[in-house]
Amino acid sequence: MDKKQVYCRYCGKLIDEDAPFCTYCGKPQGEVGQGIIGIKRKTIQYMEFLASVILSILGLLCLPFKKLVNICFSNVQKNKFRRVKRVVLRYFIIIITICAVIGGGIAGYSYYYDEYLPEKYLKEAYNDIINKYNTTNDSTKLDIAIKISRPSYPWEREYPKIEEGRMTVLLRFEDQSTKDGYCGKASDFIIAKAKENNAKAQYFMGMMLLGGENSYWLSDTTRAVYWFNESAKNGYPKAFGEIGTAYEQGIGVNCNPYKAVELFKKGANLNDPKSQYKLGCMYRDGISVECGWHWKTKSTTEYMSDKENVIREYWDSQRATSVYVYREKITDYKTLVPQDINQAKYWWRKASAQGYTDATISLQQVYD
Repeated sequence: MDKKQVYCRYCGKLIDEDAPFCTYCGKPQGEVGQGIIGIKRKTIQYMEFLASVILSILGLLCLPFKKLVNICFSNVQKNKFRRVKRVVLRYFIIIITICAVIGGGIAGYSYYYDEYLPEKYLKEAYNDIINKYNTTNDSTKLDIAIKISRPSYPWEREYPKIEEGRMTVLLRFEDQSTKDGYCGKASDFIIAKAKENNAKAQYFMGMMLLGGENSYWLSDTTRAVYWFNESAKNGYPKAFGEIGTAYEQGIGVNCNPYKAVELFKKGANLNDPKSQYKLGCMYRDGISVECGWHWKTKSTTEYMSDKENVIREYWDSQRATSVYVYREKITDYKTLVPQDINQAKYWWRKASAQGYTDATISLQQVYD
């Protein structure tokens, strides 16, 4: 059966009715929106419409400016506008200049007081410390070396114009001729003096080996106790408080309350504030130690599950119950330091008078 034919809308030749394209001119048939080509054509039409709408809106918005541009001014008005423009420009330049001068002044002031002066004071203080370290005798040099070797030493108390913490950094990193700068040189000097049997240097060696905020060194409590012992042998008062604490708490050595009490008493009599404070705490609490044990005979009517310690068992007719006679192991204690609050306050007052904060707090707690 022959298909129904129609004329091509473009070239006018007969083609099949359901043919999507003309077999002669190749153009699409059917509705305009049919196929991919129709979609593209519609898209272009929509974009052209949207563009025309946007241009129309912009034209309406720019209409007042267009009218303003087309206004005709007289020569008098134009001269007036020129004068106003010159005045505005002149004042604008003046304002910009004033702002530049003020801003430059503020920037200069900020640099001078925030950068230049602090750096100047820091350099002056640094040079002063190094000069003292290099020119003084061994005793004073040791004191300065101990300050330099402490990472938390408050240099700003001696040099109020420097910023907090800056001097410690400068002393450690400014001079690179040796490891850790002048901190390294100071540590080497302290070690040398400790080996020469200087009690103060030996004590500070122990403090540095304890580690923490007192030192740049790694903690080594066994070696710290050794140097505290050496310092105590040479009669340095502060060493007794540290070595006594070591024996009291078992730091680097085994706990030994006998030794701790003995060392605290020696240090307290040598006017060491830490020893005085610790001895006061012992009098406040009282210190007793185990010194053996003994057996004690007891009786009970409760059932005894531990038959090994039961000596005998009998029936009590009056109470109508069994009575167990047994022995119990009792620990014996020896008093090293008796509990005496008056003695505690006595030693705390001595430590507080030397500025030992913990002793002052303990006194306040007692009186409160």
